[in-house]
Amino acid sequence: MAGEHDGAAHDAQSHALEYVFDILFVFTITQLAKSLADAPSWAGFGRTVLLVVLLWWTFGSYASLSRAAASGRGRAVLAVAILANFVVALSIPAATGDSRLVFALAFTLLVGSHVALYVFELDRATRSEVARVVGLRCVSPALVLAGAVVGGSGLVVLWVGAVLAELVRAWLAEHPWVATTATPSGPPDRFVQRHGVLLILVIGEAVLTIGIGLGVVLRDLDAEQVVVLLTALALAATLYWAYFGEGADDTAYRRLTAAEPHHRETLSLLAFGYAFALMLVGVDVAVAGLHDVLDHPTDPASASFGGYLAGGVGAYWIGIGFFRLVFGMPFAALRIVGGVVLAALAFLGEVSGLVELVGLLAGSVTILLIEEIRIHRARPTPGAT
Repeated sequence: MAGEHDGAAHDAQSHALEYVFDILFVFTITQLAKSLADAPSWAGFGRTVLLVVLLWWTFGSYASLSRAAASGRGRAVLAVAILANFVVALSIPAATGDSRLVFALAFTLLVGSHVALYVFELDRATRSEVARVVGLRCVSPALVLAGAVVGGSGLVVLWVGAVLAELVRAWLAEHPWVATTATPSGPPDRFVQRHGVLLILVIGEAVLTIGIGLGVVLRDLDAEQVVVLLTALALAATLYWAYFGEGADDTAYRRLTAAEPHHRETLSLLAFGYAFALMLVGVDVAVAGLHDVLDHPTDPASASFGGYLAGGVGAYWIGIGFFRLVFGMPFAALRIVGGVVLAALAFLGEVSGLVELVGLLAGSVTILLIEEIRIHRARPTPGAT
């Protein structure tokens, strides 16, 4: 009984640390959205996408190692990772400028902590296997550090190389030459749960950021701002429902549990790697676009902000469609096509930001209604033989 109690206590401690880590990652996403809203440009958009994707692979790597944080040394390393993650988030606004070395060093520590957790789990691996895994994992931080030292256009080239290195590493992880005899992976339920919680936090933080960004108190709100706030909140609720309303996380868990280990890694990479990255980029960019709409709801939206808002919402729907496609869930094609259509609604911003926001909400609700109608029609009629 005492052993079971200690195990439960250790699990609770590790889960608490994991949630702190996840919250700090959400803070990073929020920082990126704010930076993009403060300085809208194609360069800023590219920077945001680059950093989201680069940091997303790091989060996914930690999410797959939930077991490693159950030990005392694992929790200590995770605590170091939390501190590094916090510094990464704080340095985001000037990550490609004056704070680039701080960002690069914190990112290197973040990746190094993950490598330590990974090695802790490779109890049955040979030295050569550990060397291969560690060597591949260290490529991206080396490129990030080099880019921070070089600066300028060299930074962009090297950091794009770091993202590509992570993509290649994820693909090579399934190759027999790289895979170890004891490749660690957390339980599917915890892995899926952490991604779901993260998505809730990202959407919730987006709503909170919108409210704070207005910088007003209740007595200063006018009718236009109330309409915009309610519409934005309804859109956020629709995006939440698009993933959780039909149990996508439950289906993902069942499919991952039933899959063979090798196939499970592939499914995780496609759904929680690529698809989720697109969803996060979508939310981040959409929030940046919302800032301008909230400030000037009845004015025409600028090309940048109008594109951010519609493109972000569309990317989110496309990401969910891809996610459902990976797990063989229905309506994947509908959501992908719907996402493309929603992204094209950026032209509504030429009328006003509010009109574009309402159009995106109406389009999102329409996708869900089409699904409900098709589900209802597919159900057998009561009493029919």
